[in-house]
Amino acid sequence: MMKKWAFAISSAVLALTLAACGDDKATETNTTKDTAFEAYSFTDMDGHKVTIDEPIEDVYIVNMLPLPAVYAAYKGSAEGLVSVPADSLSLVDGTAFENVYPDLMNVPTNAELNVEEILAADPDVVFYTGGNEEVYNTLTNAGLTAVAFSTAMTQDANAITNVDAWIEQLADVFNEEGNSA
Repeated sequence: MMKKWAFAISSAVLALTLAACGDDKATETNTTKDTAFEAYSFTDMDGHKVTIDEPIEDVYIVNMLPLPAVYAAYKGSAEGLVSVPADSLSLVDGTAFENVYPDLMNVPTNAELNVEEILAADPDVVFYTGGNEEVYNTLTNAGLTAVAFSTAMTQDANAITNVDAWIEQLADVFNEEGNSA
């Protein structure tokens, strides 16, 4: 079932993109306000160990244009997105994605990496374009949980392979085996 959805999401993101021109897991238990939460770790696409120690409710995406659409398809809505790259909405505007996930068009946007703006949004996690240690260091030095998403999983930058890998990483981020959104 996940492969069917991965292919459908991959195809949709590939269409949007064309129109625009090894996991390490560990867990530990933490207690939050009313419920127990089991912290977990995984390795992101840049090889950084990421630990999620509280439930993820708010996600901030910087400079990963098609990722907001993949997120919406994976989660079944744009709920939880607190900011996305402005250009990512232009990829969705006027497409079937806008009709299926209209809430995506109402998510606040960002134009560039702005730590103060990110901190003000108070996200639980920040998704960014991998391969940039300076961005990683900027985010983590500000106390943010940063997760790299690579745009070049293969030498030929195969969009379907990339989106499949993003879906697998979203499953890691949200500690899910897979989502049939």
